[in-house]
Amino acid sequence: MRDRELPQRMRAQTDQRAHLAVFAVGVAGELERVQPLDDVLCSAATADPGSLGQGACRTTCSKQHAAMITVVRWITTRGPLRGGTDAARAADLRWTLTNPEAHHTLLEVRGWTREQYGTWLRQTPEHALLGP
Repeated sequence: MRDRELPQRMRAQTDQRAHLAVFAVGVAGELERVQPLDDVLCSAATADPGSLGQGACRTTCSKQHAAMITVVRWITTRGPLRGGTDAARAADLRWTLTNPEAHHTLLEVRGWTREQYGTWLRQTPEHALLGP
């Protein structure tokens, strides 16, 4: 993951807010790209809890959360988090916000535009993790 273009652009940012902005744009695009595959895996997991889809969903979730821990570590090297928020809590927030299910719900079910989703994905962690 660290060698991909998005993580390299994020790591190059020296400001926490700029880091979150690069992350939001990149992750929004990535979620759109993987959404069809995620839909298939999660549908299979729901239909048959013992299926390969169930294991794939668990593995994907674990990998996504591990990636968020890495992202939070990069952010904290550029400054503290709001109110002494610890890295584990911040990673949980980032993971929840970037969950493919949340992306699907907001865009497909609630009718948000890509721009609205991207703004939300940038502003929400800014307020929660960095403050006003």
